[in-house]
Amino acid sequence: MSAGDFRHLFQRSIAAAPGRLHFAAHSHHLWPDASYVGQIAAWEDAARLADRKWERVMGELWPAAQHHVADELKLPDPASVVFSSNTHDFLLRIASAIAERPLRLLSGDGGVSQFPAAGGALGGSGGGRVAHGRGRSRHGREARRGREGI
Repeated sequence: MSAGDFRHLFQRSIAAAPGRLHFAAHSHHLWPDASYVGQIAAWEDAARLADRKWERVMGELWPAAQHHVADELKLPDPASVVFSSNTHDFLLRIASAIAERPLRLLSGDGGVSQFPAAGGALGGSGGGRVAHGRGRSRHGREARRGREGI
């Protein structure tokens, strides 16, 4: 196995369709085995802890994940790693961290994303301008319908 061979991390997905050749690089990608283990652990925590599950998530798991990401990226402070539940929230976090106004954002159109709606809300608030890419993807055309880029 070479350094760039990650097949051992995706054995469940590979076994589900052994003849498949898969090349997607975003949300349609194969899921690693660790995601299966994580889903089972989350279900078991929810069953065992019920309303107290968030104490475990936010008090133990979230900080541990921040440390793992910070270590991997060689960041000095794990608190600089933040997670978000969706594109809109993520965009608002980024926008709030940048003081320069008006904020100018460029959105690509290479996939399904909540960015066009979230970016449009930011642009419509007077706090920024949003340009949407002009590619050929079906998703990009749907997102741009009725919008003008910069």
